[in-house]
Amino acid sequence: MKAHIVGGGFGGLAAAALLIRNAEVSGADITIYEADERLGGGFFLGGSAESGYNLPGSVFDKEFRCTFDLLKSIPSARNPSISVTEDFFAFNTGEPYHDRAHILDRNGRIVHGPRYGLSLCDGLSLGRVLLMPETMLDGRRIEEFFSQRFFSTEFWFLWSTIMGSLPQHSAIEFRRYMNRFLYLFGHLSDMTGVMRTPINQYQAFIEPLVAWLRPRGVNFLTGTFVREIGLAPSPISCS
Repeated sequence: MKAHIVGGGFGGLAAAALLIRNAEVSGADITIYEADERLGGGFFLGGSAESGYNLPGSVFDKEFRCTFDLLKSIPSARNPSISVTEDFFAFNTGEPYHDRAHILDRNGRIVHGPRYGLSLCDGLSLGRVLLMPETMLDGRRIEEFFSQRFFSTEFWFLWSTIMGSLPQHSAIEFRRYMNRFLYLFGHLSDMTGVMRTPINQYQAFIEPLVAWLRPRGVNFLTGTFVREIGLAPSPISCS
């Protein structure tokens, strides 16, 4: 079997690692194509004082079970004698996240009110979007389901900065994120449900994954664009 993976972000690197670990595919039979000159996709960090810095990050919590199952096989960048997963949970046990303040107004006062500033109407609108089938949300924007007031609430400021949402973004994406992270709602103001990496996520996740894949012979083709894919007919067998 030969595997061709388009994209050298976290998903592509994880796919290669799982093929080796779970399916026992030889690393030499795996090729990752990445349009950029560097691996990591949206996790890449860089910049300068002149041009500005890019420090990306994703929300992680204890329910990212598939991610942590994979990373328990990858040695930590900080301490190769333990896994990335072990390092991650040990750090969060010793240094738990608890923001005393998440939003400040222009006078430096903490912004946090009952129900995150949501009105009864806002709550009903959220419930409506959560319960609607995706077929009814297809091609529609978040802003189509809420009043303008909703987008100036504490809830929206917190949600939009944590999840990277804008009013003009997909209502389907919004619904999926809401369902996925519903259990974090009670902690949006202090972030106690969110977990952090001890170092930036690129060095914590991407670099250890790449360091694990390279000696196993995985082929990395950076600066490579995949413009067309042709599939030759061939029999598929399972055992």
